[in-house]
Amino acid sequence: MLVAHGGPTIAPAGYVSAGFTPPFFVIPYDVRLGYTSPDNFGKCIWWFCIECSVLKDGSYTYWAQILTGLHQMLGFGGDAVIAVGDLDQLAMRLTGTGGYPRQTIWHSFYDTFRVNDGIHNNNLPRTLVEEASVYYDYINSYNSTITVTGSKYLYTAR
Repeated sequence: MLVAHGGPTIAPAGYVSAGFTPPFFVIPYDVRLGYTSPDNFGKCIWWFCIECSVLKDGSYTYWAQILTGLHQMLGFGGDAVIAVGDLDQLAMRLTGTGGYPRQTIWHSFYDTFRVNDGIHNNNLPRTLVEEASVYYDYINSYNSTITVTGSKYLYTAR
């Protein structure tokens, strides 16, 4: 999970970065999370990138290249409001604790950050996925070896 503030910046070569301002950021080319990443070091299944606009229109295509076995990249398509306790709530939704039923990865993310409660109303959570079937992953139930193809899908909560 990456939690940052300030929104992505345009990094060298025109890439949209995640993280803080230089030199504390990453660009899509440097992210090696999936199990079929070029250097074969990726072990990540899902990446929660809790940062404004990291998956905004026009930039999510840069991030599609990191989906080399990474099932989902979850972020925001615009400015996001993150409240105290949101990350705890996300964890409880993922694990089915704290009075919450266990939810899929994307349901946990969307139900935490897209709520009509006067705080999160304008958040635009997005999920970039490797293949449509991973949309239904649970934190303890998923296909560990998905097919890595050129097809990527972007889902947006409205």
